[in-house]
Order: sequence, then C-alpha cells, then structure tokens
Amino acid sequence: MSETDSCKDETDSRKPFVINYLGRKTCINCNSNRIQPIFLIIREGVYHGEEGHGITYSHVVIVKCESCGCGQIEEMEHDCFDWEDNWDEYDWYHITKEDMVLLSQEIERCKEPLNERCKCEIHLQLRKAIARIPRLAWKAVMGERERVHNIVVLKNEKIVFEVVKKENAKKN
Repeated sequence: MSETDSCKDETDSRKPFVINYLGRKTCINCNSNRIQPIFLIIREGVYHGEEGHGITYSHVVIVKCESCGCGQIEEMEHDCFDWEDNWDEYDWYHITKEDMVLLSQEIERCKEPLNERCKCEIHLQLRKAIARIPRLAWKAVMGERERVHNIVVLKNEKIVFEVVKKENAKKN
C-alpha cells in the first residue's frame, strides 16, 4: 500500500476540518489572525452543531501563523452532556518559529495532512508524540477551561513534543 493509499477512507462522511473548528483564532505568539490549520493529528466525533454530532468531539491540530512563522498545537475536548460544567476544554502548545520550520519539513512528507485518518509515517509519529505529553486533569485546575504551554518539537532528530517549564520558555 502506498503512502497516498494509506490516507484514503471512503466511509468518512464528516465535513473537512475548517478554521471555524478552532477554539483560538489568533496566534499565541503575535496575536495575528493570519493562522491556518496545516496538520490534523487526531479528530474524533462530529463537531458540535453539525448533523451527526453525538455528545463528544475532540481534535488535535497543528496551526501555523502566516505573520510570525510560529505555530501552535490545539488540543480540544468537547462533551455536551447536560451535567458537565464546561463543554469545551482546550490546551494549546506554542511552537517556536525555528521548531515550526523543522516540523513543517516533516509535515510536507504527508500527502493528506488534514486527513486525521491517514496512516502515513508522519501521522503515526505525531500521534505518538502528542500521546506522550503529560496531562493535568481539568478538575485539578478548578474549572479553568484553557491553558497555554510551551513545547520543544525536535530532539535528537526525532519528533517529540516536550513541555517546557515557563522559566525556560522562549518566545519568538
């Protein structure tokens, strides 16, 4: 099976991922609204308000800023069960301009970067990398609905996402 064939899924009737699905419509680094989703790592369920939505929806997407060149990963969890206080919870991970250049080179290897069902090598690597990021339970932050973190993307020529402590973080 070729890399292109590994991305095909004829049974998916969901709409393509669009910028309106993003919880944050501006760049973490420069606050520009010139951002664009460039790689969909994970998407589960149907977006709230669209036909076929059933209580939960989630996505993990890499977004690039056309203004400053930095990027961000948005991780969104939606659960509209009536008893939940917060339906939408977000984590964003800031990617420096330098790391974004390196990550973009890797992303270019995928034929369908906005197809979350793709099974190419780069999609598999990014899913593994995002799964390794330690998570803080939402209950532990007393109802806070969104958080921003800084991450390192590449280490020893391997794609990893590693949270950087605030005092060690650098902004571009």
